[in-house]
Amino acid sequence: MAAVVEKRTGAPAKTINGVTFHCYRIGVNRHQWRSEDGRIVAGRNYQRSTYHANLDGEPFYSRFRSLESAMGHAIKVMRHKESVA
Repeated sequence: MAAVVEKRTGAPAKTINGVTFHCYRIGVNRHQWRSEDGRIVAGRNYQRSTYHANLDGEPFYSRFRSLESAMGHAIKVMRHKESVA
């Protein structure tokens, strides 16, 4: 089986709270949305009807009902970390 190369898809970018995300194909029928700076990654849990997100490689151990809510939560945590740093 050949390795799948991660590739940006032609899906339109999503902008949530001022942060722009682009969709990448990461496998057969598997996609991730990544922020332009690469700090936030969000996607679907394929075995459940929920979504996940992580910030700087650290996952949130929460499940979200929509992709946008997962992205929004990650943005909120990112901005909080920046404000206390």
